[in-house]
This record gives sequence, C-alpha cells and structure tokens, in this order.
Amino acid sequence: MGFYFNFFAIVLFLATAAVFVWRSRTQRPRIMPYAVTVGGTMIAMFAANSGAFYSAIVIFAAAGFLLVHQASQPFDEEADDQNA
Repeated sequence: MGFYFNFFAIVLFLATAAVFVWRSRTQRPRIMPYAVTVGGTMIAMFAANSGAFYSAIVIFAAAGFLLVHQASQPFDEEADDQNA
C-alpha cells in the first residue's frame, strides 16, 4: 500500500515543479505556496508510511487542491508587457 502513496507523492511533487516552472517563464511566482504544497506532500508521504492512511489521504487531497488552485490562477498581464 505504501507504494501507491509514494508514487502519488512523486507525481504531486513533479506536478508542483512543472507548474512552478510554467509560471516562472512569464512571471515571478511566489515560492511559498509551492513550498507548502511540497511540504504537505512530504508530510502525507511520511504519514502514509507510518500507517496513518486516512490522514495521508486528507493531506494529499489538500495539497492537490492547492496545486490546482495555483495552476488555475490567471497570468499577470503586467509581467507579459515587461517581457515583450
């Protein structure tokens, strides 16, 4: 069962890194929301490996929703004008 939690943690970490790189191409995103997502992913992975499966699922869901929120934010139009 721990394999699935570790696999989901890796996927969520890679998705967070991809969203951060995607955002940083056109603007300067704040690092803190991404650090919270990665930190929550690590906490959930450690909780799952120690047997707290339901807590890990809740933390993974919260980190996933935060990542979706970060990815769905509109791009800053002022940053596009500065890069052009």
